[in-house]
Amino acid sequence: RALKKGQKILDNTLAGLLSSQSVTDYQSSQRKLDRELSAIVPAGHLDVVLVIDRSGSMGYSYSGYIDQARNAASMFVSFMEAGDMVGVISFREYATVDYPLTEIDSSGEQIQQAQTAINQIEAYGDTSIGDGIELAQQQLTNRGRPDSKQVIILLSDGYENRAPWVAGVIKAISARTDIYTIALGPESDQGLLQGIANETGGEY
Repeated sequence: RALKKGQKILDNTLAGLLSSQSVTDYQSSQRKLDRELSAIVPAGHLDVVLVIDRSGSMGYSYSGYIDQARNAASMFVSFMEAGDMVGVISFREYATVDYPLTEIDSSGEQIQQAQTAINQIEAYGDTSIGDGIELAQQQLTNRGRPDSKQVIILLSDGYENRAPWVAGVIKAISARTDIYTIALGPESDQGLLQGIANETGGEY
């Protein structure tokens, strides 16, 4: 029963995210991706950290993807349930914890708090994807639960141009952590994002 519950949450949140405007070409944002992610989710709840690219290329003077990323991430959080844990990381040339990994209680107020943090993210600066996923893993290691499925959702539109590089941190990602990567726009480094997902047991 718990297995089915966990599977349903992950499928619903990821399928919803993937069908949102945020993961389509910005010039044809009304088109929804016909894509389904599946994952093997063990019994229990989910510990999820969203990692959002807030580098300059996400801003209004370039692509404007920051709005789509915020909307999609907020929608993702709205699918989560009491007993799950949610955290929010954003990155440019360095990463920050915008909302620490926190368990959602029956009031659901943590969902609103995470959404508020997401909506305050602004885009500028360079891009260090490695710092984003490294900080997300620290949240899962230090605040996550030993019996929960641990997931990182990475949303990015650009090529990394600042250390720490993905290649330098990916081996340190826990074997318990699956990273699901979402490419925002045709100019994203899709090969890199695919590689991150493949190496960690996630999906691209």
